Amino acid sequence: MTIMFPYISPENNTLLYLTGITFSSNNTVSCHDSQFMDPLKILDKNPHEPSPVEENLINSIGICENNAGCADFSCAIYPSSLVEFNMLLRIWKPSFIKAKFNSIGLNITATLTIEESPLVVLNKTMERTTVTLTVSKDSHGGVPIWVIILSVLAGLLLLALVIFALWKAGFFRRPLKEKM
Repeated sequence: MTIMFPYISPENNTLLYLTGITFSSNNTVSCHDSQFMDPLKILDKNPHEPSPVEENLINSIGICENNAGCADFSCAIYPSSLVEFNMLLRIWKPSFIKAKFNSIGLNITATLTIEESPLVVLNKTMERTTVTLTVSKDSHGGVPIWVIILSVLAGLLLLALVIFALWKAGFFRRPLKEKM
């Protein structure tokens, strides 16, 4: 099994950071040591100060077809009844904070191939699986000031109309004043 994921952006900012791989059965899976497995040793509590470069990520990353900016590693799965594979990735937040984009899809692709057995054939839909991780940026623009001002003015106008209608209906006349 080979897994590919977007590791760095075109400006060499870290995108996804591999922190761990776990299996349901350790004796049936053997993964090659990956150079992308916690290279900064942040899991060992080593301090690291990220310094990403500002860049435009619109239509520039996400698919690992040409292998540019993608990390990959391979695992050998020996015959067994069932193997569950979990890969732990962290989104490198400082890179996405500095980048210019609204929403971007990061594709993580797992490819399964069978070697040494001409008797077993994989279904074409089972050969390759892609999971898309969507990262979105919230806009913190808030409500425009003109909407707030217009709402206040409309509220004051409505209040003035209600008071005028009540005055015309005689709501504010006091019966004691007329008796005097």
